[in-house]
Parts: sequence; structure tokens; C-alpha cells
Amino acid sequence: MNRALPGEPPPPLSSLASPASVAPIREGRPRWFLWVALVVLLVAVQALLLGLTLHYRSSKAQEQVEAGVLASAEELRKMLGADLRRVLNLPGHDAAPALWRERAQRLLIERPELLRIERRDTAFAVAQVLDTPARSPLFARIPRAEAQLETELACRAAERRSEPSYSRSFFVPHTDGGGALAESWSSRPGSP
Repeated sequence: MNRALPGEPPPPLSSLASPASVAPIREGRPRWFLWVALVVLLVAVQALLLGLTLHYRSSKAQEQVEAGVLASAEELRKMLGADLRRVLNLPGHDAAPALWRERAQRLLIERPELLRIERRDTAFAVAQVLDTPARSPLFARIPRAEAQLETELACRAAERRSEPSYSRSFFVPHTDGGGALAESWSSRPGSP
């Protein structure tokens, strides 16, 4: 170390501060490594942000789909309830068959989603039947007796609960190669 004695001039600055002591260069990690690390971190953050955005959008789309399904299900429930009330308003077994046929025919024309209305006796046997005039008969390709089980189960459930009851849905093939998804309900407890 250079120390100046009293009365001597101070040593020159160039001897005190060498270039190596002012700005040391790290030879193991040059500065470009820091820039590369920064760019890599920025790309990772951008990828994470993009992933979160896509997840948010897909969850929003899923919520919209679920809201649409709930609205459709509610609309279908209301429509089926209205159809059930209309069928329940048909004349009962004590009314004349011609009056029942006339009102059922009018109902089938007004409500095209109804394809067939059956009037049954207390033994679950079909007393009267009316198919919609808008389409070919529902049971033209297969006999009605082959799809009888679901209807009888719905009638027995309606009898047991003392309220209308729906059957499970079942497929009825048509003569043209297509088909319809059908569902039966017992509209009058005790006399489906």
C-alpha cells in the first residue's frame, strides 16, 4: 500500500485505482446470460398467461353451454307440462267416444309434438287410439304390443302415486328407415 508521508505529495490516482478493481468482469457469466434468462422468464410468463386465458375462455364457454342446457330443459319441462294438462283435459271414460275422438284429434293438430293418444280401460287395454294426421302412424312398422312394457310401468306408477307418471323414452322405427323417440305417460291415475 502506498501511503503518503506528511509533507509529501499524494500518489497519483492512476496507481491507486487499477481498471481491474473499478469494474470487475465476471468471466464465468457474461452479461448476455442475464438477458437470455430475462427473455426465457418473459416467454414463460406469457405462456402461463396464455394458458390461463384459454382456460378462462373455455370455462366461460362451458358456463354458457350449461346455461343454455338448463334453459332448454326448463322450456321442455314447461312444454311437456302444458301437453300433459291438455291431455288431462280430454273427456274421461264416461264421455262419448265420438267426443273424445274429436277433442283428441284437435289436440293432435294443435300440438304436433304429440304423435299418438291412447285411451285405456282399467285393465290397461287400449280402448281407443288416435295417431297424428301430420305423420305416418307411430306403430306402423312394429306392433304396439312390443312397446307395451314401458307404458304399463308408467300406468302402474301413476296408479301407485295417484298422479300422472312418465315412462322411460324408447325408440320406435318408422317404415321410411327413420324413427322417433317416444315416451308414454299415464294421464289418469287408475285409468291410463
